[in-house]
Amino acid sequence: MGMTKAVAIGGRRLVLFSILVSAYAGLAVGAETIQAPCRGSCESIPPDSQVLHRFGKYAEESLPEGNLRVITWNLFKGRKPGFKKEFARLTRDADLILLSEVTLDREVQPSLLALNGFGWEMAASFLLKGGIATGVAMGARARPEDVRFTRTTDLEPVVNTPKAIVLGRYPLPRSGKALLALSIHGINWAGDGALRRQLRTVLGDLRRHDGPVIFSGDFNIKNPERLKIAVEELRAAGLERVRWENPEKPYQLDDAFVRGLEVHRARYRYEVVGSGSDHPAMELEISESGE
Repeated sequence: MGMTKAVAIGGRRLVLFSILVSAYAGLAVGAETIQAPCRGSCESIPPDSQVLHRFGKYAEESLPEGNLRVITWNLFKGRKPGFKKEFARLTRDADLILLSEVTLDREVQPSLLALNGFGWEMAASFLLKGGIATGVAMGARARPEDVRFTRTTDLEPVVNTPKAIVLGRYPLPRSGKALLALSIHGINWAGDGALRRQLRTVLGDLRRHDGPVIFSGDFNIKNPERLKIAVEELRAAGLERVRWENPEKPYQLDDAFVRGLEVHRARYRYEVVGSGSDHPAMELEISESGE
């Protein structure tokens, strides 16, 4: 197994350190640790060295050739009664899965592990009661390179919890390049400017990456200003918002942005709302530009 890099951006009261962490997270240099106490359902906020989790088993070294089917979904921590059934149905034949509100418990993790040949990379925003990690994740049959995460410097009011982004590079078989994939849970109640600050934590990664990009998830785009922020910030790195086949309104909490990709299909799966989650899933079919 190759070394995985983890670089974190942490919370309201920061303790800076520069150490080498020899754990799964790989090499953490100049990282920051969140020290603010959290409240409510949050038990604690893990240090940077304990944010990344890998589970499952990768079956391939690269993504498949041709069109890729991508599923993105906020899982609502698996609390809806039909979650397991809906997740299995949605993810059948998926090549890449980007998730938020993942929990490493008996409600969610068994459904992820049930996908044969899939490995998973998760970044925990915080720990629920009982020490259960919750956050964002991405899964595929291909093993990603250079997995990283960021956590917001802003914290959600009252509960004092950060939001996270996890990103990694998935090798592509024909071009020799990699698909940079990012899964986000956008900061929600800390003000619209907090979303801008969160997106800027990955702009450097987006600009440096020489290859296609997909950035998808629950951005918490709940008003026109937040949509404007997301479009402006990501366009600065060459990403464009996908054209949805069936949007219910001009902006939605969940969205996707791409660069260097042909989008053959982009639709919301509203039928899972209520039974599987409080969010629709998103289904995209993509390929490298020029294929």
